[in-house]
Amino acid sequence: KTVYSNEFVNIKEFEMVPLFEIINYLDKIGYKKKVILDIIPHQPIKLTEEQNKLLVEEYKGYARNLKEIVINSNLDIYIHSISRTLLNFIKQENIKAKLGFAIVGFDLNYIDVDYYLFTVEMLNFPLMKQQLNNHKEIMIYIGTEYELSYVYDISKGNKRTNLTDEVFKNIYIMGD
Repeated sequence: KTVYSNEFVNIKEFEMVPLFEIINYLDKIGYKKKVILDIIPHQPIKLTEEQNKLLVEEYKGYARNLKEIVINSNLDIYIHSISRTLLNFIKQENIKAKLGFAIVGFDLNYIDVDYYLFTVEMLNFPLMKQQLNNHKEIMIYIGTEYELSYVYDISKGNKRTNLTDEVFKNIYIMGD
């Protein structure tokens, strides 16, 4: 949230490690678990035609840079975004990674990817079960204590159903 809602000039004093250093380190230690990258696009605003062209070029450049960072990696890399445009440019680079789409309220159109990331407010168990049946991976992102409590209630607590039981056996839960 801090990165998404600020400009670089406002957050440059935060200590950030470049992605290539993290990927190189994880490769060096032989890391075997999933490495999940959330690719954050520019905040959607109304753009002029010229600005839109510049944004497209920036996204293409970002996808090329991402490919260069992970090209020699042996990691199990998962890349997702809320931006289908950015995902399409990443897909065109043939990066050896699983691609995912973070489902958000402003873009509910179908996109065929390797996995789907649901926020708690976008949970849809019949849709999740359908995608699991299609051999897609499902992740739920939990961002607050309330969301954690809610997910517990529907997975293990008093709001549990046969459908949620079935879905929760086959998904990943992630959070901050």
